[in-house]
Amino acid sequence: MCTGLRTRSFLEVVQKTTDEERAFLRAVGFVHVTGLRYAAGSFAAGTLVQTPRPVELGRWDSNNGVEVIVTPGGEVWLAMYTCDHRLDREQVRLTINSFAPNGQGAHVPCSNGESLNMHEVLKRHANPDWEPNY
Repeated sequence: MCTGLRTRSFLEVVQKTTDEERAFLRAVGFVHVTGLRYAAGSFAAGTLVQTPRPVELGRWDSNNGVEVIVTPGGEVWLAMYTCDHRLDREQVRLTINSFAPNGQGAHVPCSNGESLNMHEVLKRHANPDWEPNY
């Protein structure tokens, strides 16, 4: 029997990352990378940072010095520290505790020699909602 109700995806059900949460993540050195392309060589043949699986929501992880937070709202944020912008370990711990209450277990993009297009990273840092035209 058809009830006429549409099945919603898991990201339609979870709470969206708020503007205040996004501003905080940006302020402490993270960039929203969901949907951006990363690659070891040509970006045209790169891999998109995918929307996380439900099991990754609210998790963090680190690989080869790259740290990632997957917000409970389903956004992937990579730490993008510069030489003069380093978080102390206490700030990293507090950020992880706030945005990744489910512990470790997230996929870490760009942690095995791949990189993001820096133009896209800067556009996304300025506006977390910016979308590339692939």
